[in-house]
Order: sequence, then C-alpha cells, then structure tokens
Amino acid sequence: MNDSSFNQIWNSETKQAAIDHINNNIEKNTCQPNCRHHQINNYLWDIKHPTTQHINFI
Repeated sequence: MNDSSFNQIWNSETKQAAIDHINNNIEKNTCQPNCRHHQINNYLWDIKHPTTQHINFI
C-alpha cells in the first residue's frame, strides 16, 4: 500500500477481484445482525420496499 499510488490501488486488479468476490459470494440481503450498518441497511430497505405502515402509525 505504501509503495503504490491511490490511483494504482483504486484501478488495480486486486481491488476488482475483491469487488467481484463480494458481488458473487456474499449474500448482501442477509446482513448479519452484528453488522455495524445493519440498522441503516434495514431502514433503507424499508424505504425502498415499503410493506407496512410507518412504525409510529396509529
């Protein structure tokens, strides 16, 4: 990392391989409950795919 520029790292085959691995091998719709961004992901999913009334709906 210290021997390469940001541009070299950003455009590297290693980075592309990591992205391909994530896209092809990780089930992104079932984020683990301990995931730091799990609640944010749930909130954004609910906004994009509304199935229930608002949580505070009376």
